[in-house]
Amino acid sequence: MAMKILCLAFANGAPIQPHYTCAGRNLSPELEWSGLPINTQSLTLILEDPDAPGGTFYHWVLYALTPSIGKLPGAQPKTGSIDGYGKQGINSFGRIGYDGPCPPPGKAHRYFLYLYALDSMPSLIAGVKVLEIKTVMRGHVLDQAETFGIFKLS
Repeated sequence: MAMKILCLAFANGAPIQPHYTCAGRNLSPELEWSGLPINTQSLTLILEDPDAPGGTFYHWVLYALTPSIGKLPGAQPKTGSIDGYGKQGINSFGRIGYDGPCPPPGKAHRYFLYLYALDSMPSLIAGVKVLEIKTVMRGHVLDQAETFGIFKLS
């Protein structure tokens, strides 16, 4: 079975509801995953905007996620650790936790949600930056899944 991620805030390729953006309540979405490789020790989740004017912009990073739980409730706190789930890193806004889509007015941006299955449990503290997490992940990714949504400010 192929690894999958499902985001309840948007269908793959569909518009993201404002509730999950800076135009709404800016709450993190509920997520579900399945089809993890048998040797998965942890998961890493990254939400990024490759269409940002200054290059890829990271809106959310979670790591050391427990793979067996199969889902993550929405409206996660903006704390370094999420009890029973994992750790959150620093997004491109310079804050810990989720900060939703907030592109400049005009063109719609794509927001990719990547889920990585790792063969190890990163020994990183809470609150590290995405590039540090990506470095630690190198050589440990067993599989990945992705979905994306679009959002535009008028």
